[in-house]
Amino acid sequence: MCRLQTFPDGLEFSCSRHELQRLVGNAVPSLLTEILAWEIRQQLLGVSGKVRALKLLPVKREPVPKPERIAPVPREYSQYLGDHAAHPGEGLGRGALRRMGALKNATS
Repeated sequence: MCRLQTFPDGLEFSCSRHELQRLVGNAVPSLLTEILAWEIRQQLLGVSGKVRALKLLPVKREPVPKPERIAPVPREYSQYLGDHAAHPGEGLGRGALRRMGALKNATS
């Protein structure tokens, strides 16, 4: 996840996994921040100069592996293939309603 957000390799976080997922998931990619900073510097501050290499641009990794062939769906899951009704929304599915019913019965 950190690579997708263009955080530098080796960056260490001192928080729980849950907090890390939230922090990284909500972060603005570092590379985007660097590009925006250069544009702001040029356009608003009038600082001109030759464009330098971006420091936060990840190195190109070679060779790129060939795509894997798509395997057929195992037979045991074939019963789930087909068209299904759209999900009713967060917290409105069968499991959530069942849990709410169990909670209501427990509080009564």
